[in-house]
This record gives sequence, structure tokens and C-alpha cells, in this order.
Amino acid sequence: DYSDRLFAEWQLLSEKVEKLAAGEKYVEPLEPVAVVEVPNDWQSLVEENAEKALAEQSRIQKDFERAFAAGAVGRGFIRDEDHPKYLLYAD
Repeated sequence: DYSDRLFAEWQLLSEKVEKLAAGEKYVEPLEPVAVVEVPNDWQSLVEENAEKALAEQSRIQKDFERAFAAGAVGRGFIRDEDHPKYLLYAD
């Protein structure tokens, strides 16, 4: 069966969470195995070009499915005004 739901799991006792909660900087020691770029302003894209929005939705879904099928997990996100993206790492 197909579902559009995503389940998240947070490792609250991880070094990353502990450092960030303490206000410290955390640098991911590994390079991402996949990067999934997403539109910065989804609502505007939908309003301006619904066909392009559907194509982007399909691309994003396929990018995530490929990464997850390869065993990657999402552990980062780059907030960028022009090119925000999810970072996926080998588990």
C-alpha cells in the first residue's frame, strides 16, 4: 500500500541533540549520501504553476524514496532562501 505519511524518530540522547540543546555547535562528521532540494515557497509555486508544483512533488517523492531504499536517513536540513534542502546520511 502507498501512504503519504512520514514517520520521524528523534534520538534525544544523541551527541548532536545534546550539543545543540546546550547551545553548542555540532558538525556532522559524515558527508550526506543524498541531498533533496525543495522549493522555498511551496504555496507560491502551487498558485503560479500547479503543473510545475506537481512535477516537483513527484521529483521530491522519488528522491526521498531512492534515498530511503538505499538505507539513508534524514539528519539535516539547510535553510536557504533560494535552495533549501534535506540532507540524508548512511545509517
